[in-house]
Amino acid sequence: MPDIAQTTLYYEQQREFEKALAVLFLAVWADMDAQLRTAAVTGIILPSAASGVITAAQASVSRVVVGSAIPLTASGVGVSRYASLLTTATRDVQQGVIRAHSAFIGARVDEQTRTWLNGANYRANLAPTYEPLHLWVDPAGYRLSDRIWRVDSGARQQIDRYLTFNIRAGTPAEQMSRELRAMLLPERLPLTTARPLGVNVSFDAMRLGRTEIARAHTEMTFITAANNPFVTQMDWALSARHPKVDICDRLATIGMSGARIREPYDIGTSPHVVEDSHPQCICTNRPYVGDTAPVIETLTQARARLATAPVTPADAEGFYRWAYGA
Repeated sequence: MPDIAQTTLYYEQQREFEKALAVLFLAVWADMDAQLRTAAVTGIILPSAASGVITAAQASVSRVVVGSAIPLTASGVGVSRYASLLTTATRDVQQGVIRAHSAFIGARVDEQTRTWLNGANYRANLAPTYEPLHLWVDPAGYRLSDRIWRVDSGARQQIDRYLTFNIRAGTPAEQMSRELRAMLLPERLPLTTARPLGVNVSFDAMRLGRTEIARAHTEMTFITAANNPFVTQMDWALSARHPKVDICDRLATIGMSGARIREPYDIGTSPHVVEDSHPQCICTNRPYVGDTAPVIETLTQARARLATAPVTPADAEGFYRWAYGA
């Protein structure tokens, strides 16, 4: 069965986002480390200096997560390094989906048909239902700006609790710095301490990013699939890293091993990853392609009759503009 190779690019984008996020939080830690060293007296921070240290540490988080004091553009996207990273990641994964469909179509039709499809009149067709990142409201009723604010608020509260406790306890500044680095980058530097901290400052930022990338990939997958004449149905593929049995196991048509476990869905009735599963879902919707020969014949005949070319992602750049209503 022919495959539209878009799943690999999705996981690649997730990994790139995670690496870039680690760089952002490493910068936050470096800032905090400098603050702790400056405030330390004989290796510890006096309780009288706690308020200033905590405020400065919280500001370090906010500068990266929400940016300026007024962190919203007219479109509602936060002006921050984190928001920019998130916006870039979702844009790249969407464009990658379209390019995958474009390559699939282009490899199966002759040059004349490809030229005809590339000239499709996008404006003459109904606009897709995709909601841009900053306009989409999650199931809890939060916009992107709200979701980013919640990440920032949660991180600042955890930093507050940690520093308040440890400054009062007289924990050496150097030790606090090491533990803060582990809290900010838990996957890069596992936390090794007998004292119960129970915090992961970057978790909410990671979860939000993974969820937004997954949703962007899902929605563009459905839009391109509905406009790709070779796609007939839609699969739900369990991720090979699927951690435990949950709703995804009931929805999946492709198992963790890649083997089929159920028949694919019709595109119009197929469940959507994230929307119909859970935040941070790492499963994927996968376009199902049946017999391509009849489709090629139909397109060739339609072109010969000078029929108007259907909306198609064969022209990747034009289709992306159309999908955003540009």
